[in-house]
Parts: sequence; C-alpha cells; structure tokens
Amino acid sequence: MSDNMERCDIYIYKSPVGFLRLMANSKCLKCISFIDDWVINNYESNNKHLLMTIKQLDEYFAGNRRSFHISREFQNCSGFHRSVWKSLCNIPYGETRSYKDIAIIIGNPLACRAVGNACKSNPYPLIVPCHRVISSSGSLGGFSPNIYIKEKLLDFEKQITHNFRNGHLESLMIY
Repeated sequence: MSDNMERCDIYIYKSPVGFLRLMANSKCLKCISFIDDWVINNYESNNKHLLMTIKQLDEYFAGNRRSFHISREFQNCSGFHRSVWKSLCNIPYGETRSYKDIAIIIGNPLACRAVGNACKSNPYPLIVPCHRVISSSGSLGGFSPNIYIKEKLLDFEKQITHNFRNGHLESLMIY
C-alpha cells in the first residue's frame, strides 16, 4: 500500500439523528458522513481517532459537549473552503450565523453562495458545525444530509443551552 493510500478504519455510529460513517487512519479522523439505514457490524477498533470521535459524539448527544477536539486534516480543498470551515468552528454552541455573516467574517462579503457550497462539502459535519449556518432571512437554508437533521440539531443545542442557563441540567432527548 502506498503512503498516499494509508488504510482507514471505519465505524458506523448510530446517533439520535441517523447513522454516521466515521473514517480514520493512524494520523487523524478523515471524514464523517451521514448514511442511510445500515446494518451495524462494527468490530473492535483501537484506532485512537475513532475512539476519541465516538467518545466526543456520545458526550455531544448527551448534552455534555459544546465543541470537538479531534485531529483532522483538510486535504484537497481550497483556501476558501478551509477559511469557511475554520470560521464555522467559532460559531458558539446553540447559536447560528447566516451564510452572509460567514462571508463577511472571512473577508469576502459577496461569497454567500460559495459559503453555502463550502458548508455542503464539509467533510466533518457536527465536528465542524455547518448545521449552525442559516439563511439571512432566518430560514434553515440547506443541509446536505437532510434538512430535518439540521432542524433537530439546532433545536437540540438550543434546548441544552436554554436548560443550562435556567439551571435545568437533566438530559434531553433529540428525537
């Protein structure tokens, strides 16, 4: 196997909003993708990047994690995409920004559609929270896996934030 074709471990994660395929090599998490119904036939993996991702996703869906700290790399992408994805990581948990807001933040205020395309091609949904980007009108805009998933994630984060601010720390269901 060549250096460019390093073996990836795959894990199917059953989340409250659907199945996620996690792929990692020995260096980092390579990607997360939403997939249709899947027969979960996971094997025991000792891949530290998969294990860390699973742990942090469990914490996120339990309402105990607001951001992710997982090794990842953005290969084969433009500087524009990289700047969009970096700015998405700065959107606070439970809040949203518009595509236009992100375009302004990265210094390209006319690039709203391009920001949307960068969100669509994000290899790390949830980890790089593209679900927190909405249209300027306040509508949800798009979400490549499924707009229903985006709505559920935003509602979930708002509930957690609201309950935390009001001293209600019980676990919430995202369904």
